[in-house]
Order: sequence, then C-alpha cells, then structure tokens
Amino acid sequence: METYFLWNLSVNETAKTVSFFATQANIQRIKRGTKEMIENMLANLGIKDASFETWEINRFITNYMTADWESDDWEDSWTETWEIIVQLTTSIKVKKIPDYPIGTWETDSTWSSKDSVFPVECVIVADFENEEGVKQVKAFIENLQGTSKRNNSIDGEKISASGLGEESLENIRQELLKPGRRLPTIRQQRGYPNQLLISLGEVDETFWDTDENFIEAVTDLCEFFGGVTTRD
Repeated sequence: METYFLWNLSVNETAKTVSFFATQANIQRIKRGTKEMIENMLANLGIKDASFETWEINRFITNYMTADWESDDWEDSWTETWEIIVQLTTSIKVKKIPDYPIGTWETDSTWSSKDSVFPVECVIVADFENEEGVKQVKAFIENLQGTSKRNNSIDGEKISASGLGEESLENIRQELLKPGRRLPTIRQQRGYPNQLLISLGEVDETFWDTDENFIEAVTDLCEFFGGVTTRD
C-alpha cells in the first residue's frame, strides 16, 4: 500500500523552486525528510534528475483528501500532510503538472513513531470553478480582518445557487467573529488560481470537540461561493 499521496505540484522557474504536498496514506510520517526520499517523490511526479541540496518541510492537517468526510471521528477524515519545498540548483522545465494525486511508497528515515501529531496547523483546502469565488471568499475574510474596504454584498442568484440565505451568511460572519476566535488566514499556491488554502491556526486534539462550528463556518463560506473542500 502507498505511504503517501502526492499532489499540488508547483514550479517557480524564476526562483528555481518546486513544491508539492504529500498526504499520509499509511502509518508512515515525515519529519525532516531525506534527499533520497525527495528525489524519488519528484520522480514519481515526473521530475527526474532534479539537482538540489536544500529543502523545507511544513506540516499541516486537512480533510481535503478524505474518503470518509461524513465520519464523526476526526481521525477518519483529517490526515497529516506535508508541504515539501525544494530549492533547486539548476532550472527545470515541467511539461505537465499532474491533475490527480500520485501514490508513492517512499519513507522518511528521520521520522520516529514517538513524534506527536499535535500541535499542528489545521488547513481547509477549497477548489472553485473560477477566480470569482476565490475573490469573494478572500474579500469576505479580509473584511473581517479589517484589511479590505470591499463591500461583501451578495446577489440573489448566488444565494439561491448556494442553498444558503443572507441570514446563513450572517451566521457565518458571527461565528468567525466570536470573542477569542482566531480569524482564518488565506494563501495560494503558484499555479492554482482557483484554489485557496485556508488556515484555521495551530490546533490540538480537542479542536474537533471545541471548535466544530468554526470548521463548519469556513466550509459553509467556501460552499456559499461555489467552492468544494474535499477532493472527488
């Protein structure tokens, strides 16, 4: 059985960097990573003979790749994922970016079963049909943060298509603005203009019991503007 699923390959030819996500598919996990592991993962993604000496690994947990999104147990739906950023020493050309997860059997010899999962960053990944949905979600969250002057007005067609009404959107707003609530932060990967990576911050194992409404509010917000937060 595969150890990880590789996805979201991103290449910056100017900066000579390549990055991708590796989502846990078995008991194996990643800590510091090894050059051999990364070389083989890049080969799995169609990049062979990449020249590099340094890399960076960032860890998060997401339900984007879940096969059991209806489960009441977070461990069935949320899986550890590692963003691996490789600094190349020479430029590369990638003919085709895989549009589906690639299985790999690589392992990380630096990982120990004693390493704890928590605390870990919690991320909701949302795909949209076009950039308009991306802009709307970004504007909504920026408005909550007070960093955008854009008015979050929603037209009737969007409300009807989403299945949510203005009252539901206001409920989302109020949930995200609860006292003591951390506000989500957003980033995007190069080459994925119709996707958002929405961080809910660093969490522990109690998060799914105490902040379930937070997760639902961000998910509903994405769906309101036509986004999906789990991969088909």
